[in-house]
Amino acid sequence: MSKGQTTPFRGSRFALQSTLGAAVVLTILTVAQNPTATAQGHGFANGDVVQLSGVDPVLDGSYPVKVLTPNTFQLLGLDTTGYTIDLTEASTAAAYSWQNICELTGIQEAGRTISSIQTSTICSEEEESEPGLPSPGTVQLNFNAAPDVDAQLTLADYETNGQKFWTRLALSRGRGWKLYYGYISTGAGLDGSVNGVFTSSVTIQLSGPKYFVRAAA
Repeated sequence: MSKGQTTPFRGSRFALQSTLGAAVVLTILTVAQNPTATAQGHGFANGDVVQLSGVDPVLDGSYPVKVLTPNTFQLLGLDTTGYTIDLTEASTAAAYSWQNICELTGIQEAGRTISSIQTSTICSEEEESEPGLPSPGTVQLNFNAAPDVDAQLTLADYETNGQKFWTRLALSRGRGWKLYYGYISTGAGLDGSVNGVFTSSVTIQLSGPKYFVRAAA
């Protein structure tokens, strides 16, 4: 008898965007939604986020990748439709490295919510409304407080600077990666008591869609 699948918290990893690695030169970028890029021996992996540069001022930015071959990959969330792609200049992509939060004790991802636009009129017999713009949700991180470790210092820097950044949840049992982009809306506090350890948490307000990248078959 088959049974439903589970994904244990243990064995998963949560990491913060860190430094950029070496850039590779793009030779082809298709015109499409989630376009395919060609870069010989790019070295990227599923679940990476790359910084695109030198393509177009509007299109340059950071995007999750799905690897197709050792020389090609998709840029998720990018739409080049309607653009003329000219790679005669130095058009490059470079992957971010990741900084694991080993003190993590829990993650809560809140789904997106839809605001309501009130449309009731003098002739309405009951309240009427239409869906408004969606809010992409939040991710709350709970962790044992160790404010001098690298990952928590990085979180503090992102909070202070108000900078948007990527985070990545690598699911256990090889179930793939979830990628989030946002900023810290509630910074790290501190909670402690006798016979316990200090704990903390931050809330990340997401900005844009969440991505799920499956592990390679």
